[in-house]
Amino acid sequence: MDLKALYNIAKFELEKLYDSEPMDFRLEQVEFDESSGLWDVVVSYLVENKNKPETSPSNPFGNVGALKYERVYKSLKINEKNEVTGFHIFNKTL
Repeated sequence: MDLKALYNIAKFELEKLYDSEPMDFRLEQVEFDESSGLWDVVVSYLVENKNKPETSPSNPFGNVGALKYERVYKSLKINEKNEVTGFHIFNKTL
C-alpha cells in the first residue's frame, strides 16, 4: 500500500469524528508490522484548544500565551482491506 492511500484512509475515517475537515492534517509516521499484517499510521491535525484559561476580572491575563489551536496525534491500525482496526491516542514523547 502506498503512503497516499494510507493518508486518505486515515483522513476519511477521522473526518467522521468532526463537524468539518481536520485542519492541517499531516501524515507523521507509517510502519508495517509483518507479524500482524497491519499498518501503524500516525497522523496529526489541529483542533480548537479547549483547555486554554479564560480571561476574568480576577485574572485579566489568563489567556495570554494560550494558543487557539493545539496539535493532536492519533495512531491508527489499518489492515490489508483498507479497514481501520484500531484508533489510539498517540503520545509523541514516547
